[in-house]
Amino acid sequence: MARRQSVRVISVPPDSMEWLLLALLAPLVVAPVVLLCGFAGCGSFLPEPVSAPSPPTSLIADRTGDRTITLRWTHSDATAKFNIARGESSGSLTPVPALQGVTGTQVDDVNLPEGTTFFYSIAAVDLNGTSDAFTSSEASATTRPAAPTGLVATPALNSIALAWKNESTKATRFTLERPGASYEVAQGGSTTVTHTDAATASGVTYEYSLRSFVNGVNKGVAERVTSSPDVKVTASTLSFKPVYPPTTGTPVPLVTDQAASGFCFVVRIGTDRLANSGSLVRLTIRGGVSGPLVLSAITISHAVPVGEAWDSSALPILLGTNVTVAAATPLVLDPVSFALDKTKPLLVAFDVSPTPGQGNVRFGALVDAQTKTYFKAATQAAQMANRASDFQPSNAVYLIEKIEAA
Repeated sequence: MARRQSVRVISVPPDSMEWLLLALLAPLVVAPVVLLCGFAGCGSFLPEPVSAPSPPTSLIADRTGDRTITLRWTHSDATAKFNIARGESSGSLTPVPALQGVTGTQVDDVNLPEGTTFFYSIAAVDLNGTSDAFTSSEASATTRPAAPTGLVATPALNSIALAWKNESTKATRFTLERPGASYEVAQGGSTTVTHTDAATASGVTYEYSLRSFVNGVNKGVAERVTSSPDVKVTASTLSFKPVYPPTTGTPVPLVTDQAASGFCFVVRIGTDRLANSGSLVRLTIRGGVSGPLVLSAITISHAVPVGEAWDSSALPILLGTNVTVAAATPLVLDPVSFALDKTKPLLVAFDVSPTPGQGNVRFGALVDAQTKTYFKAATQAAQMANRASDFQPSNAVYLIEKIEAA
């Protein structure tokens, strides 16, 4: 007869069953994770901290064009990006939209206003944006002012007058240079600026260079910032050349005195005795040796093409009034602007003072079909174009020793 085996059933409480299952399953979950982290080199499950970028160093602002400033700096991270701020006064800088997220260590700031000083700072960018802690020190540079235009030189005998237009809204001072001289010129109330160079010699050619300037800075060094390129002009001062007597002719000697108080003399010089033309005229006259001469008026003009030989083609140009000529002494009158044309007969007219004792004139005989003196007593007509019709001719030259033109 077979023997019956008995089975004993053990009763486990519900709470104890949960802990039993955890104990059986834990090795199955933990072991793969440990193995995976070991092979993958995992350390901590927390993200590593991001290191803050260092500030850029050695920032330099360099004017590399009239309206361009190039910024250069150094930084240890070749992959870093940078934001640039700019302003027209130190400490008041704002970000430049076109210069944000810049890579590398150099950038050009272009199309800037003329003649203006700009201040810059640059900041490295981290993952959270730009921080003041990563910002460089400031650097500054000044753009060139606009160059002046329209430089014109007008020569005179011993001076040259220059004028130009200021095109800059920043510069109000200018440097004007020529070989041997340099001038600093300040602008007045007009955009047209003028300067007269009075330290010149007659008959010399001068080249002038003009530029505007502002006081500025470049690469951290204060300097005078000038416009570019220089504006140039060349001009020659006037020099006198002989008109009468011509260089190839023989002067008429004034050898005879005459008392002629109140007379009007009109000396007509023919084209055969005129050597040069010019725009500036200088006259040398001589009175008598017996006493002084006072001339109420002295004029110069060209003769009418048709009409009385002593009449002027236009209102005469005044050379002087109430001119006193000492006895036996030549007198050189101040130069006067007059368009002398050697192809047209020339008239020089004199009104002699009517005061007795002040009419001591001097003359020299001349036989010439084109050159004569016309005179009339008790007449003061030197400043008239159309004179009286009864002037008398004389084959002599009165009072004129030399005429020059420049």
